[in-house]
Amino acid sequence: MELPAPSEQDIAEASVVSAQQSGHQFEIQLGHMCNNRCVFCVSGHLSKMRMVRPLDIEPILEVITNARKNGAERLIFLGGEPTLQPGFFPALEHSSALGFSEIVIFTNGVRLGLEGFIDRCLSIGKFTWRISIQGANEAAHVAVTEKTNSFKRIIKGIRMLQERGQRVTANMCVTEASYRSLPDYPELVATYDIKQLHIDIVRPMSSGIRTPEYLRAIMPQYSLMAPYYSKMLEGFEETNPEFDINIGNLAYCIMPQWGHRIHHAGENTVTHSANIDGLDESPVNKYEVHNAQRVHMDKCAECAFRPRCTGVFTDYLEIYGEDEFSPVSLEALRGFDPNRNNFTILAAPLIEPLVLAAIAAPPAGWSIGNHFVDARSRRIELQLERSAGGGVVLYFAPLEGQGQVVDLPPVVMETSDYRVGLSVDGWYPEEELTSLLRWSESQLMTPAVEVVKPLDLDIARDARGLDPLVAHGRARMLNMVSRVQYQGRFNGWRYAGTTTRLNGNAVDVKVVGPEGMGVVLSIEVAIVEGRSKVDADFDLMPGTDPDVARPAVEAIVKTLRSAEKSRALRRR
Repeated sequence: MELPAPSEQDIAEASVVSAQQSGHQFEIQLGHMCNNRCVFCVSGHLSKMRMVRPLDIEPILEVITNARKNGAERLIFLGGEPTLQPGFFPALEHSSALGFSEIVIFTNGVRLGLEGFIDRCLSIGKFTWRISIQGANEAAHVAVTEKTNSFKRIIKGIRMLQERGQRVTANMCVTEASYRSLPDYPELVATYDIKQLHIDIVRPMSSGIRTPEYLRAIMPQYSLMAPYYSKMLEGFEETNPEFDINIGNLAYCIMPQWGHRIHHAGENTVTHSANIDGLDESPVNKYEVHNAQRVHMDKCAECAFRPRCTGVFTDYLEIYGEDEFSPVSLEALRGFDPNRNNFTILAAPLIEPLVLAAIAAPPAGWSIGNHFVDARSRRIELQLERSAGGGVVLYFAPLEGQGQVVDLPPVVMETSDYRVGLSVDGWYPEEELTSLLRWSESQLMTPAVEVVKPLDLDIARDARGLDPLVAHGRARMLNMVSRVQYQGRFNGWRYAGTTTRLNGNAVDVKVVGPEGMGVVLSIEVAIVEGRSKVDADFDLMPGTDPDVARPAVEAIVKTLRSAEKSRALRRR
């Protein structure tokens, strides 16, 4: 297809790929230079029209330095094709020296197969490689990139990365020329040990050219792609259900049964973009800009996915209309999702009373902490913090037998819709923890909830940390044992081993002498009248002469007193 010339507005808007001013992840776009001509991307178009040039390296280094100073931990090099920039290696060396926890090279693989390229990168540092694979088979990839050898080049490069033990991930933008290849991805990623796959839809603004005719030619209708998406996801479920596959920005109602594999927007990310003249003056929020191009229809208000869906691109709706989009009710979602893949959506209304109560009127001395919803792992976490320090976390997850097993801390309660796990940070009096859990249970017990296994307070008590008094006594006991072990010999008798009893609150220390004689030192922790107490007693082993054993026992007692004295001095 012959492309129309991009306008200045097209170029400016297509360069917007950035996010917030501070955050964990930082992306920098090393210009628009690219050897591929991907039909969905402005960079290849600008390169074809010879409107791009190399970037000056100094502004790039300055931007990366500032990102690290501002707390960025993860850095991603974007393009165009970043490895084509003359300043690529200087930027890589500079970034590695700054101590980012992870550096990602987002590449179409053009230079991976060149002799010495990968090894030169690895001589600089350790990287994650994100490969732009624009089709799950050669025909599709070539059709999108418009470069005959582009797929072969990628496969060669991935094999070389495999040989060097590198972590490889992949990225694809689905177009009219590529969506039918989606079912081939499970085999492709298994063959080349690709660790993660992100598949996105065409973002009209990023194409740089948005005439309706052009967008219709490259941007397939979502409902037509759905069967191919489903077949691909079914393939992953059969061969590697734990594989990290996610689909970006597709409307959830197109494939509600796969809602846990779809996500909109992303983590807090700072990106500095480039235009045809150099780096932009400052970053902008990528997700705010893209979301501004998306709208919700009136009928979306009824959809169970509405809280997490950012809508549909207005350019898409102008071309294809609204008919393929239908709101998904909770009842309908329960019906065709028996494995509760969309657990966090289905369970949210049931857990909401507890969340709202924890915000508005928690028990005295407690407040709500983190409320974390993880659609991918199918788990909801609610943290309740204690004003005196510490806290508890309640975990909500699907029932056993519903899809892949979700690991939980000790399960203290189960309803017909979810299991509740509990972790306790610290130790609390039994009545305090019991009161909090009874309160939590009362908020969850609505008419819509059917209890299968009621709150198990015994499990909850066992989830507590160690009583401070017990911990203090155990520390004294272990200090005594370590002194006996270190001393080793006692007037000709020798240490011969330790056995732990009473769930760690008591030990038996064996000391043996001549002719099979021996003594057992028993040390036990107890709580008496609100104080920690440590008792030590001696028992003679059968056949042991008390008079012969006496000097050894006296030496052991001396060692125990020394241990206690030393501990007292340390406390001072």
